[in-house]
Amino acid sequence: MAVYVDGEVATVSDVAVRSAVVETCNEHNNKSLYPLDTEKNDSLEYCQKTVLAMLADAKANSILPKQRLSILIQWRDFLPLLEKTRYLDTEKLRFSQIIDTLIELAYLLCDWSLLIFIRTQLLAGNACQSSQKSVESACSLSTVYQHIGRYDLAEKSLVRAVLANPNDLVLHQQWCALKEENAQQKVCYHDSEISLTPLTHAHLHDFAWQYNELVKELCNLPLFVKNEDWHYWYQDMQADPNRHLFAVIHQEWGFIGCVNLQVFNGTGFFYYWLGDDFQGCGFGPRAVSLLMDFGYHEHDMHCCYAKVYAHNLPSHKAIDKLGFQKLPFTATHPDENEVFYYCGDIKPDHQLFAELTTLLQNMDSAIQPIPHKEMFTMANHTNLFAETVA
Repeated sequence: MAVYVDGEVATVSDVAVRSAVVETCNEHNNKSLYPLDTEKNDSLEYCQKTVLAMLADAKANSILPKQRLSILIQWRDFLPLLEKTRYLDTEKLRFSQIIDTLIELAYLLCDWSLLIFIRTQLLAGNACQSSQKSVESACSLSTVYQHIGRYDLAEKSLVRAVLANPNDLVLHQQWCALKEENAQQKVCYHDSEISLTPLTHAHLHDFAWQYNELVKELCNLPLFVKNEDWHYWYQDMQADPNRHLFAVIHQEWGFIGCVNLQVFNGTGFFYYWLGDDFQGCGFGPRAVSLLMDFGYHEHDMHCCYAKVYAHNLPSHKAIDKLGFQKLPFTATHPDENEVFYYCGDIKPDHQLFAELTTLLQNMDSAIQPIPHKEMFTMANHTNLFAETVA
C-alpha cells in the first residue's frame, strides 16, 4: 500500500512515463489530425498556427475521443520550443498568445498535466505578470490539483497566493474553505504512475472523454444522453453508503477510467473500466490492486467478489493476475453469460455460494447464481453428519 505524501506531481517534461501509452496510441492508429512539418516545427509561427487550428476544432466539438490522445502527444512536441523562446523579447507577444491558446485547449481536452506544466514551468518567474493574474493563476492551479486528487498541493498553491496578497479577502476565503475540505479528505492511494481519487461532479468531462458504448455494455452502466443524466447517476451512486467510486488518475494523462467497490459486512464486490487508449498498458490491474488496498485498510474487507462476461477475455486475464479464482457457479437467464470470481481465504463451495448470493441481494442485483450439482451432495452430507453427531 502507498499513500500520497508531500511532493510535486510529474509533469509533461517527464517524457519517460508516456512511452507505453504512446505505443498503445500508435497501435490504435490514432493518426495526427495536424501533420507535423519537420522543417517548420522549430518556429513559433508554425506552433501558433497549429494550436489555433486545434482550438477551433475543439470548440466546434469536432475532435473525437479516439483522436484526443494523439493531439495531447503532439502539442507536447512544441514544449521544448516554448521553453527555449519564453525569454525572447522579440517573441514575447506570440509566446503569450500560444500559452493562452494552450491553456484553453488543456481545459477543453482535460489535459491537467499540461496545465500544471504551463503554470509551474513555462510561466514560473514571470515578472510581467500582474498581481491579479498571479492570483488567477494560483487559483486555477489549485483547482487543477484538486481535480487530480492532490489536495495537499492545491492548498500549497493557495497559501503562496495568500502570502503574496494578504489583503485579498476572496482568496483568503478560498484558502479557508479548502483547508476545511482537506481536513475531511481521505488519503489518496497511488503507485508510481496512477492514483485513485474520489469521483466528483467535476470529473464529468474527463469521464465523457473516456466513456464509450463498450464500457457501458461490459459494466452495465447507463446511457448518458445529457450532462444532467450523468450528474443524476453520480448522485445515485453517492447516495449508497456502501459504494466507493474512484477516478483513476494517471500522473501524465489525467483521468483514464474508473474503479468501483461496494463492501457489505467485510465482503466486497468491484468493477473497473479504462478508456480505449489506456487498455493493455497494465493500468487496470494496478488500479484494482490499489482499490483492494483501500478496501482492506479502510473498510475491514476480508474478501472480494467480481463478475466478468464470458466473452470478455482481457478482463479474465487481468483478474486472474490479481489472484482472483474462478467460481464454479453460473447464473439464471438472462445472466448465464456471467462468470464469477473470488479473492480471499479458502472456503468450501457451498459457503462461497451462500456468501455470493447474500452479497448480490445486498447490492439489489437481479442476478441469481446457480450452484453446481456436486455442491448439493456435499452440503447434504455435511448436514447429515451434523445431525448424526447431534
